[in-house]
Amino acid sequence: LPISGGQDGTLRIWDLASRAEWLRLEGHRDWVVAVAMTPDGRHAVSGSIDRTLRVWDLAIGAEQHRLEGQQAMIDH
Repeated sequence: LPISGGQDGTLRIWDLASRAEWLRLEGHRDWVVAVAMTPDGRHAVSGSIDRTLRVWDLAIGAEQHRLEGQQAMIDH
């Protein structure tokens, strides 16, 4: 499934067949600038200008881990 990150701090997972948002993940406080999905499609990892990396469990649609402490802004 395609995944995107936005200026509003959300990640969105899309259903290409219906061209509709399948799942919205909220938690970042700033622009999501990097996002990847694991090969098995079960998790997504996102990086934001808020200086956090987050691991998302897509089966339950929730944050599973948060990594903080990055001194510089996370960039793509």
